[in-house]
Amino acid sequence: NIVVFAAFITLMIFGILNVLTAVFVEAASAIADVDRDLVVQQMMEQNMTTINALKELFKKADLDGTGGISRTELEKALANEETLAYLQTLGVAVSEARSFFTLLDLEGNDEVGIEEF
Repeated sequence: NIVVFAAFITLMIFGILNVLTAVFVEAASAIADVDRDLVVQQMMEQNMTTINALKELFKKADLDGTGGISRTELEKALANEETLAYLQTLGVAVSEARSFFTLLDLEGNDEVGIEEF
């Protein structure tokens, strides 16, 4: 009788521990999903901030106010220390900025409009 009772108690404790483990694992999984969503949201916000900052940089580079920047305006902007510092914080080299301008110049007229940007 005592052996059967001890086996019963052992199995019950084992079952309760399995249920508690499942609850903790489920809670941890839910927290991981929320963390992943927060990381994605933060990355999207950071990308929007970067895009808005680049648009402001674009507007500053548009010296003649045409709504686009020419290659000459780009070169003047790239000679500006503030512009260079900002590009450096983004991890963009001057040569990459020039290549990016060439890629965006879809019409091949050495001018990139804000809509192309």
